[in-house]
Amino acid sequence: MKEPILIAGATGYLGRFVLTEAARRGYPVRAIARTKTQITTVPAGVELRQAALTQPATIQDLCTGIDTVFSSVGITRQKDGLSYMAVDYQANLNLLQAAIRAKVRRFMYISALHPQFFIGNPMMTAKERFCQALDTAHRQQQIEAIIVRPTGFFSDIKEFYTMAQSGRVYLIGNGQNEINPIHGADLAAFCMDVLERPVTAMPTTILEGIAVGGPRIFRQNEIAALAFQIVQKPERITRVPHALGRMVLQVLRPFSQRLFTIGDFITRGAAQDMVAPLYGHLELEDFFRDLQTEAATSRSPADP
Repeated sequence: MKEPILIAGATGYLGRFVLTEAARRGYPVRAIARTKTQITTVPAGVELRQAALTQPATIQDLCTGIDTVFSSVGITRQKDGLSYMAVDYQANLNLLQAAIRAKVRRFMYISALHPQFFIGNPMMTAKERFCQALDTAHRQQQIEAIIVRPTGFFSDIKEFYTMAQSGRVYLIGNGQNEINPIHGADLAAFCMDVLERPVTAMPTTILEGIAVGGPRIFRQNEIAALAFQIVQKPERITRVPHALGRMVLQVLRPFSQRLFTIGDFITRGAAQDMVAPLYGHLELEDFFRDLQTEAATSRSPADP
């Protein structure tokens, strides 16, 4: 029988796919949600626990009987007033400490590719501080640690489709930098594949992590063109110089730390190639087509 896995971040984009994939492979799964209504579809056999990782008292026995903890916990679009340091770092640290107390064997965490490009970004500062804590726990032989570093999710690339649908895509820089984004389902399968690998197949260092991207490499200009093709609108692309983008972000920073952080992450990422080993089979074109189908369905008149 396969060993139990606990999934933290099960209500997020990636966590939902990992929950489904782990259950499909026959793992006993325990999923965490701040409120049980956040997970609308639970595969058979999944144990759903309500807990707030930012409140250590609610997770005292959360990891009891668990072999592996998977966490993709982090602030994305939620607006509950918590800081990146409180969630991306401290909430994950609370979970790690609970896992160590329960003698969990290993802990997998999802960060991002090339963290050196994002030094000073509040979100990445919090994520990498946790990665350091996870690395320390591993070196002290308290727990086995695995850090996965994907290029970017299809859900992030959705913004290209949204802009194309509105008639204009804004790119930071000249649009020539490359990325191979990955669908959440493919990334979930990759994470489970990693958990099923022998230890000898792991990276040289924990902080280096395991890099992964989707099955196809695109220039940003090509993603914009693909989005316009799907929405069937003429290409209208405005390229914003990096210096101007950074200037706008500094003006925005005092008014919205969240928007500054997201914008800063996008701006820095757009200035670099974000390419990792190819994995998976789900295509960005199909993802955009699914979005187009959903949009067409939502616009169609109700049945009489």
